[in-house]
Amino acid sequence: MTEHAQKMARGSAWNVAANIAKISAGLVVLPILTRILSADEFGLIQMAMPVIVFTMVFNNAGVGPALVRADTCSDALWSSAFWANIGIGVVFTSLLVVTAPLIALFYGNSAVIPLIIALSMAIVLQTASIVPGAWLQREFQFKHLAIADIVGNGLGVAVVITTALLGLGVWSLVLQQLVTHAARTAYLWWRSAPPVGFAFDWLELKSITGFSINVNLADLANFFGRNADNIIIGRQFGTAELGYYSIAYRLMLLPIQVFSWGIATVLLPGLAQMKDNADRLCAACMRVFKIVSVVTFPVMAGACALSEPLIVQVLGEDMRPAAPLLAILAPVGAMQSLSSSHGAIFMAIGRADIMFRWSLFCNVVIVGAFLIAVPWGVTGVALAYLIVNLLLAPPGYWILFRLMGLSLGRFLGGIAPIALAAVGMSVVVWWTARLLGERGLSEFDTLLVCIPLGVVVYGGAIALSARSALVEVVGLARQATAR
Repeated sequence: MTEHAQKMARGSAWNVAANIAKISAGLVVLPILTRILSADEFGLIQMAMPVIVFTMVFNNAGVGPALVRADTCSDALWSSAFWANIGIGVVFTSLLVVTAPLIALFYGNSAVIPLIIALSMAIVLQTASIVPGAWLQREFQFKHLAIADIVGNGLGVAVVITTALLGLGVWSLVLQQLVTHAARTAYLWWRSAPPVGFAFDWLELKSITGFSINVNLADLANFFGRNADNIIIGRQFGTAELGYYSIAYRLMLLPIQVFSWGIATVLLPGLAQMKDNADRLCAACMRVFKIVSVVTFPVMAGACALSEPLIVQVLGEDMRPAAPLLAILAPVGAMQSLSSSHGAIFMAIGRADIMFRWSLFCNVVIVGAFLIAVPWGVTGVALAYLIVNLLLAPPGYWILFRLMGLSLGRFLGGIAPIALAAVGMSVVVWWTARLLGERGLSEFDTLLVCIPLGVVVYGGAIALSARSALVEVVGLARQATAR
């Protein structure tokens, strides 16, 4: 085992641990908040957040990944990148404050104006975290990146629960965002040491702009694909329907946030060091694909099969309308658990240009599908998301694998047995849950029977058909804990 592999494994372990802490807190907080706040309040914050996330795409300007991937970074480059990001953040914060009434006019809901103005303060906080975060990534200091997330999210959770119980309503969700960003940024600066001064050298900054602009444009395209559904649902169907959809979408993202994003964060600096060795690069990526799929596929399959009892028992009866949406979105989550690593691979091999063009095409198709699906309501939008992901996945993998030199047969040989095991488990669990429901068993008791059953069925299937994937997971754990 090389020192480089061990650093990547430890980095992945720290990121996964941070995401587990974050999601565990979310699993505790979300059921509390859904019993205090209304679906309208969740929908209202969901109207404001896409605008904030949109501006944060510009704040990064692709500078963070460019700094991580660069062969060398001078002191002047670190300083120039920092001040450029801060300047962009101030400009977009000001623009949001000015244009908040126009955004409210688009939604037809003036209550969103003060939320956008308050949340815009998080933009400068986020820009201030980009340079120290990139420095820690280059140094493989993923421990401190993880702790920053844990500290930020932990304080945010404490604030949102306290303020929600005090009756602040939707403002508790606003305060959660502000506190999370402030705490995370403060910790990153405390634990990092980028050589930032008052210098600004445009020529130094220009050396990374070609790469960073393509990354930024790809992020911008992805923003519209990821948030167009929220914007369309909020405008066409109102806050309550958007609230149900956002709850289902959040649950679909949980396994991806915990595991896929935890590993993807480590991929860029790790794979950047392998970019000139195709064999090592392909082997490392296949290992990641197997590890991610063996963990996330069964979770998504189980969520699809048990969506209604899960929603009702975890979030309460009032959130039952989110159950069919979760059943539709869960397969999307399984696909995205793998595709979440594609961006890091494109950037590592220096093809951010192709990443942008493919992202632009995909997200134009996705937004078009959402608009076509509007007459069929929120369920139609969710189905459109699923169908488009199924159609776009094959060409997306073909483009990436052609650049890497990875064969489609090798990929399918590693992933197909895991996918079949997860699908088979979901069929068994769904059929069992249906039989138990017909016999009058409560939804809580159904979960008590079906979840252990699913674990046994999936574990047995993986042991028989995809033992190598289990070996990869065990190997990652050993590398992460090796001294």
